[in-house]
Amino acid sequence: MAKDKSSAKLASNAMRHNPINRPSGPQTFPQSFEEHEQDHDPTPTPPPASTPATPTCSTPTNATSHDLFPYGTPQPSPSQGPTSPDKPMATTPEPATTASLTIDVAPSSQPMPRTPKRSTPQIPLPTPQTILSDRELLNSFLEVKEVNRRMTVNPSNVLMSKLAKYTPIPDRGFPTIHLASPGQLIEDLNSNTLQEWLDVDTPKVIARVFDYDGGDPTRMNPIITTQIKRIVDDISAAYNAREVNCTVYPPSPVNGYPLNSCPNAFLIHAISPEVREIIMNHKVWSSAHTTFEARPLVERTLPTLLFNIVGLTTNNTESVRETVQEIWNDPEMKRQMAVILHDNDPAYKDKNNLHLLQHYLETFIDSVETELLDYKSAGGVATPRFNVLSESPTASVYAWTTLRQFLAGLPYMTPRYGVGTASRLFRCTLCHSVSHPRGLCEFPNVPLWNGPAAENKTGSRNKGKGRKV
Repeated sequence: MAKDKSSAKLASNAMRHNPINRPSGPQTFPQSFEEHEQDHDPTPTPPPASTPATPTCSTPTNATSHDLFPYGTPQPSPSQGPTSPDKPMATTPEPATTASLTIDVAPSSQPMPRTPKRSTPQIPLPTPQTILSDRELLNSFLEVKEVNRRMTVNPSNVLMSKLAKYTPIPDRGFPTIHLASPGQLIEDLNSNTLQEWLDVDTPKVIARVFDYDGGDPTRMNPIITTQIKRIVDDISAAYNAREVNCTVYPPSPVNGYPLNSCPNAFLIHAISPEVREIIMNHKVWSSAHTTFEARPLVERTLPTLLFNIVGLTTNNTESVRETVQEIWNDPEMKRQMAVILHDNDPAYKDKNNLHLLQHYLETFIDSVETELLDYKSAGGVATPRFNVLSESPTASVYAWTTLRQFLAGLPYMTPRYGVGTASRLFRCTLCHSVSHPRGLCEFPNVPLWNGPAAENKTGSRNKGKGRKV
């Protein structure tokens, strides 16, 4: 047969222009591994019929096949050395160095059908990085930025532009606003009002208005309702939220109480889930006209603030914390605390949960923290007070209330600083936290704060209390 000159020329060019010994010439990529193995079978030529053939990696000999290494190439075991592909395999076949290895676990004389494998495209799909220049790619990003922004919630970015009139979140977050009880928001609401608020099935948020004067709700509530709705509309517009019919319900005092004891909780509802999440994440919305804290209608966590101690002649919070822990760790005190939790929390009535009771009680004592209140009584005399905080060892509201009442009735005696006793919690008329008086409120010190100031609204009310040094 005559030799094909074109084939010889191609082979000669491939040898001259292939310095790194790569395969040259047109490369054909099969659609699947099956085609690849059919076109390029790496199995050596079988020996004559008189000599029994030794099974190799590419020839399956098992009845059942399992893909054991789908994510990488297995390493040979220490007892088996490397095997050359040109030599016949030993009696125990070695795994092949392919991306997906098929190992046969039962000997069989007849090869089983191959397992269908995922086909790969002959040409990779195009990506923006390969078909566009840098400038074109950046322009395409900017064209869809608003659509992508609506898919995520990031209040801090917009606050610097469209919502700049509202105080941004400080680096360490806003000061914590403590509740006296988990039901404080709804305890003073009219029963009919509360039931109607619970029946609202749209996304809702409670707005606790700062510096709220419940003495004249007839005049103030319509104004505050309009201002809260204005803030929600600004948030919706800034984040390009879908159109909603936002509604704000004013509070009504509990039945039988005077009108001037109106609570400071307003209900925001008929908003989109995105707007509700934005309002809740930012927590405090402060403007020149209205400032409010966002909370859920039903609190799912118990307060960490238990009570405050007065009567100790020290400003050292660490010494007070150690004193509290020492008294609570007394064996008799721990026994009484365990009895309270066991009798009032259904979760601890089961004998199998006694080890959990001991664990959570120990955690409760270890997590005690104390905060110093630089409180001054009349005449500017320093009268330090200490807030006592700890993580609740129970999820039962009744058990938590009973335990707190028991601990607040204990005397906290020290050999150096006298005897401390629990006092009633304060109610800040600015932020409504029960952890401090108005004069010690930290919100007016927040950077870019544009809400109400710490000074009392009336001249002599609570005069001398809570003034800072």
